[in-house]
Amino acid sequence: MIDQFDYKITGVGWAEMTFVSHTGDKVVITISYCCEPLPGLLDALCRLQRDESRFEVIEMGGDNYDFTLVLCEVAAGILRIEVLEDAYFDVLDPDEDRVPIPLFTAYDRTCSICECVLGNLEDLVRNMGLEEYKEKWCTAFPVEKLTALKDAMRR
Repeated sequence: MIDQFDYKITGVGWAEMTFVSHTGDKVVITISYCCEPLPGLLDALCRLQRDESRFEVIEMGGDNYDFTLVLCEVAAGILRIEVLEDAYFDVLDPDEDRVPIPLFTAYDRTCSICECVLGNLEDLVRNMGLEEYKEKWCTAFPVEKLTALKDAMRR
């Protein structure tokens, strides 16, 4: 189970996305505005909640590393959440293969994950405001995608 999801802006163009499981396992992903992860995450959760998909992959990037968030339905209404790190072993050779490193795995109900993400992002918007978010993240908050997920949760 996911006990906590946290998304916070840590500096201009930088954020941290945190998942904490009920067993205390935790992963903190540092991401850059260049990868724009929130729209992808919200779209993926919306499709999963509406039963339009059973498998979603969200690519996220930082400085010299990339993260992949994998959401996979393993039973009706139950998701496996995995975070993989693709470490660059030689930053000077962009053609070198990247090896995915599993950092975090947890299972939870789709609706519970959606509620956790919605709650955190609504708090973020309420506390930071849309203007400050845009100023710090360099792009607007995906309000329409958050609204779409809320709508999917009402079904």
